Amino acid sequence: MKAVVQVFTLDVLARVVLGATVVLLIRFMAPDQYAAYTLAFSAATMLGQMMSGGFNRTFIVGYDRLGLDRAPSAFLILQIGLLAGLGGVMYLFAPHLHGLYGVALLLVVAQCLVEYVRTSFQQGMRFFRFSSVEILRAAILLGGVGLLIVTGTSISAYDALVVHTVALLLVFMVVFARRLEWRELRQVGLALRWMAAIVTGPYRYLFGYTILVAVMTQADFFLLRWLAGPEAVATYGSAFRYYTVLSMALGAVHTVFLPLIRSMQTEHELRSLLARHRRLVLAFIPVVLGGAVAARWVIPMIDLGKYPEAVSVFQILAISSVVSLAFAPHVNILLRFEDFPFLFGLTGVSLLVDVICNLIFVPHFGASGSALSSLTAFAIANTAVYLRSRSRLRSNAGEFAFASALPGVPNLG
Repeated sequence: MKAVVQVFTLDVLARVVLGATVVLLIRFMAPDQYAAYTLAFSAATMLGQMMSGGFNRTFIVGYDRLGLDRAPSAFLILQIGLLAGLGGVMYLFAPHLHGLYGVALLLVVAQCLVEYVRTSFQQGMRFFRFSSVEILRAAILLGGVGLLIVTGTSISAYDALVVHTVALLLVFMVVFARRLEWRELRQVGLALRWMAAIVTGPYRYLFGYTILVAVMTQADFFLLRWLAGPEAVATYGSAFRYYTVLSMALGAVHTVFLPLIRSMQTEHELRSLLARHRRLVLAFIPVVLGGAVAARWVIPMIDLGKYPEAVSVFQILAISSVVSLAFAPHVNILLRFEDFPFLFGLTGVSLLVDVICNLIFVPHFGASGSALSSLTAFAIANTAVYLRSRSRLRSNAGEFAFASALPGVPNLG
């Protein structure tokens, strides 16, 4: 749990800086520009997660089985190779991005590069370096937004996306570019063998799962744009930025638990970790409740009353953060058991529930209806993950043991 506290503490520092940036963007961007920025940023984030999420989780979960220690930098080739085709996928969103297609695509590339850096540190359990990447990004981003404010009267959606992209590229160059083994990037044959093992083996379900998670976490923005219009998108986007402050505890848990649970050998170690996690959740609940109550006064002070419904949206999302944190370790247990088909199927069902709930709730409750839809879908998903995790642990007859080999995944080491 010391590592969780370390990551959480450093994430708090990063979120404080990012929080200042969020306040500046909300205050100095016109509602129409903030809505355009929110949609473009969500599209870039969704596609970036679709691109990097599966690769990065496979990098950690399959590091030994696939023999990635031979040339870890070569794994980046797989992402770089698919980025060429990503432009076509991104183009599907072009009519809704208000001329921001090009800069949003560059943002996706920058996100993938930095996420690879963070994953490399996470796999090696170098959590201080992992968090320092986020702190550096937040500092550069705040400086860039501050510079825009000093030199102009308002911030456009294009300006905000450019600053995000430049911040990420600078982080990659400063933190990792010199450590990247450029010679390994020429090992295309090895990279293709890894890809073949992923596509033909069970890891394809891991990729499908991460793609669906990426869609599910951003789908509300696009459904809101279709069902309620840009004002609702801007409202939801502002509340979602505040919600990310609460979700840093969830991020810290996932960051530490995935490689930590992967390295555990006994059930006693796992149960000790889960007990400490329960204490963390109990400490987190009063913070969330206090934030939900204070939102009635704090949010109008930040956005100057531009998004009054953001208060109720944030309060609903705050409840969702408690649910997600409470069940966070169990998805990592299923990843350790390599129960990828279950996670893939469950996330597909949860995404369908989210869409149906949006269609029902948004016409009646607006942006708050979208938050209710997200809460419902994630509550169903997390409950099912918890029950499946408990079942898998019981079926192992009291031992936290795993198969030494996974069918369809050859050891390429």
